[in-house]
Amino acid sequence: LNLRFPTLGESSGSLLRALGLGRAVLVSDVGSFSEFPDAVCLKVPVGGGEEEILYEYLRLLVTRPDLARAMGERAREWVARECNWSTVAEQYETFLRTLALPLNKPSRVSAEYIAEWVPDEAARQYIETHKIRLVKTLEIIPPGAPDQSVLEMGAYMQITPALKTKLGYGYVRGCYYGKAGRVDHRGAVSQSGERFECDIDLFDAERDPFPYAAESFDTVVCGELIEHLFQDPMFLMTEVNRILKPGGHLVLTTPNICSLRGVSAILQGFHPGFFHAYIKPSEDGSVDARHNREYSPGEVYRLLLDAGFEVALIETGPFGEEAHPEHEWAWEVLKERQMPMDLRGDGIYAVGRKVSGVLQRWPDWLYS
Repeated sequence: LNLRFPTLGESSGSLLRALGLGRAVLVSDVGSFSEFPDAVCLKVPVGGGEEEILYEYLRLLVTRPDLARAMGERAREWVARECNWSTVAEQYETFLRTLALPLNKPSRVSAEYIAEWVPDEAARQYIETHKIRLVKTLEIIPPGAPDQSVLEMGAYMQITPALKTKLGYGYVRGCYYGKAGRVDHRGAVSQSGERFECDIDLFDAERDPFPYAAESFDTVVCGELIEHLFQDPMFLMTEVNRILKPGGHLVLTTPNICSLRGVSAILQGFHPGFFHAYIKPSEDGSVDARHNREYSPGEVYRLLLDAGFEVALIETGPFGEEAHPEHEWAWEVLKERQMPMDLRGDGIYAVGRKVSGVLQRWPDWLYS
């Protein structure tokens, strides 16, 4: 048994030793313990009913020694594969390189530069509202080279030119929702006279195979898209894994359902979603895509792992410049209850590096 509450997010040496010895282990389903694969340990929710679940799990392991042995063997194999010196050293190196990425970029992309490419006033107003998010997204994208390629999913041509002109990718392509098979050629001219062109492929990212060969791209950018998906986000993740080169990066941004704003809302009896409202149709009857499911940072972390990525970066931050002091009281609630206080920004910013094929096509934390 390796149970604890509260947790500050620490890992457990005794737990890893037990798993490495091939033992069937029960852990509290909190903090970093929730991130262990379900196949190598049994997770006990903290709170009401905890003792009853503990009892049932213990009875299961006693009455099914074959199950306990199988779980222990999977645990031993997992530790040997994931916790050896070379793998852990590579994870440290990747983390440190991620921290150094902004220092290696040719230049920091400003909101003013992004705004230079907008074609009309409506687009300019959108950039003004979302400039912090857009600049932050460009900051976490690994810089490219003339022989490297990048795909921007959900491309609005807002940050698309900067992928080439500022980050240095030699080949830039975009995609957007639409009838599969159609390709739009888009171009833009900045206020200073710079020109940019790229092809935008249309398809349904939850249903249609992506129209790209395996291992075609060095980087895929998936900004503010996954929260719109209706039924099968792992289809998108599987296809992204397929088209990325080994060691390639997925840059993913999405609203944070567990933000301080969300905590404040739900404690006051309101919906915690960032953009959960239904959308009034326009005069022509069309309706913009609403958010179908918003994610927590822990879920994005697990999503990347299940899809065959190691997590090079995961952090949260604001979407806009406006401060929200009305939510500050929620900090005191979290502190008083000894709940995690990090990763509470409005937006999730994550970078994953492809290290394998998809590990779980239908993870049970995401699919019923």
